Amino acid sequence: MSLGLLLLTGLAAALPLRLDFDVDEGGMLPGGDPAQWEWGAPSTGPALDAEGAVGRVWATRLDRDTMHEADDTLELPAVDLSGAGRPALGLRHWYDIHPSDNAQVERRVDGVWTPLSPIYAEAPGWSGRSAGWRTDWFDLSGLGEAAELRLRFTSDAAGAAPGWYIAEISISDGDPVPPQITITSAPTDTTELVGPYIITAELEDDVAVAGADIVWIANGGVPTRSAMAELLPGLWTGGIPGAVPGTALAWWIEATDGANRAVSPAESFRVYLPAPTGLVGPTGRVVATEATLRWIAPEAPFTVESYQIYRQSTLIGTSLGPEATVPLEGPVDQLSVSARFWTPAGRFEGDRSEGILIEANVPRLDPLDPGLAWQGDSLRLSVSGSTLLLDAADLELSLGEGVEIGELDVLDVDHMSVELRVAADAPVGPRDLRLRSGAVDLQVPEAFWVEDGDARPRISRISPSQITAGEEETLCLRFNQPLGGAAVAVDVGEGVVVNAVRPRWEDGGIIELYVDVVVPPNAAPGQRRPIVDDGQRLWRGPGLEVVLPLVAATPACSTAGAAPAGAGLAVAIGAALGWAGRARRRRVGGPPQQS
Repeated sequence: MSLGLLLLTGLAAALPLRLDFDVDEGGMLPGGDPAQWEWGAPSTGPALDAEGAVGRVWATRLDRDTMHEADDTLELPAVDLSGAGRPALGLRHWYDIHPSDNAQVERRVDGVWTPLSPIYAEAPGWSGRSAGWRTDWFDLSGLGEAAELRLRFTSDAAGAAPGWYIAEISISDGDPVPPQITITSAPTDTTELVGPYIITAELEDDVAVAGADIVWIANGGVPTRSAMAELLPGLWTGGIPGAVPGTALAWWIEATDGANRAVSPAESFRVYLPAPTGLVGPTGRVVATEATLRWIAPEAPFTVESYQIYRQSTLIGTSLGPEATVPLEGPVDQLSVSARFWTPAGRFEGDRSEGILIEANVPRLDPLDPGLAWQGDSLRLSVSGSTLLLDAADLELSLGEGVEIGELDVLDVDHMSVELRVAADAPVGPRDLRLRSGAVDLQVPEAFWVEDGDARPRISRISPSQITAGEEETLCLRFNQPLGGAAVAVDVGEGVVVNAVRPRWEDGGIIELYVDVVVPPNAAPGQRRPIVDDGQRLWRGPGLEVVLPLVAATPACSTAGAAPAGAGLAVAIGAALGWAGRARRRRVGGPPQQS
């Protein structure tokens, strides 16, 4: 038989009674004016609350705020309490009630409705907002057979709110009421490492509190519990052991009266070491590869060992004092700093400071081209990058010991060509680059490499190695490795005219050059040092010797006597003067066809 039928036939429901309004309306009887009680699934109030309502409820209104100047009632089915020794009503509800309005539970005695106060409350009724869904308990002793109970909501004209929502009502006998827990003191975030962290609470029960525990979880681990002790009547205390910095502790109290268990809402605190404060760095837009940061040391009972500097979550530097110069990445660097402390429990890192943002145009250098040279080498180096801000009037470049920097040719703000010469005894190994131009001061470790000169690229052979003044010749220049570029210029030396240069390619690179040259008859005899410029490197090698032409000896004439002094010189001059009128001689044999 349904509760509604019991109500209609005048029969009182027996104990225990449980009205779950998600199942049906529970035989509740709405009344009053303007009769706004409704049963169903709400679309406001707890339906929008973080804890949410499940299923259907009785509510002052399901989809809008309460009405003004209302006096609405919701009567429970009659209940037989005549045989109950300790009857109690449990009300699970949610409310958001205008402060000048009121909701309460009432009982009817001798025809008069009077308010009931909850067991753990000093006065009847509620207004304001509940902290989510809650259960309140009411002592129903002395109501006897066919006890009449109702919910009553009253409002004035001052304002409106979502109202009152009822999920479940139960009436039972014995001791259904769990203890009530009121936290009176609780730990907050602390730098104290020793512990214990003391918690006190007022524990109240309609019969008696049998015991209570503090339950805690450290850093999301497994629950641990410790018993609380009653200091004074109703006042209980306990503690959580000390913890290391970086520990997050969630905790709650569980209390029992022997028949029922109550659990307080979970609370939390952290054990931590303080962060530095006052972190500052350069302001505005910065053109630099690094920035200097400063901060104020944290106030703590422990010694600071060092500081750690972070870009977002990445460690980028350390410092022994409250200042550090750190690399920038750009375009926006988010930086923070923490302290590492010596503590009795060991070394621990504290919290990070509030972050700062640095807007940075960071100069960057592309890999040098070429990126290596040999002892005794001469190079034309291509230097390029971004945000270099190259200024020919204020420009310095260094590659370390034994590398001589020659002419710096600035092509634009991010590109330049550099002539350099590596000494024959320059130390072998990596070189750091230092580039300074105006506000830019760029240092790049191991940007360049110096190799042993025994393997230096060079002209390995010149054929022929001797050429006569007054002749044309085709020289074959052979290299010990392919040239670095294709734009080739050849200088054979003073007084030797280069007419044409023809390369021979092998395995994708130039391995030989055929150079057509002309040597005037008045060219000074002696060694020449040919140089090949491939756009990156000056190639040197064996010398080329210029020699004078041989002059045929004049036969002796016995009847003419000795030749006058200087006659041999006159012959040589005459031969030289006749050079222009003779056909030029070219050695037989030309270069092979270009492959």
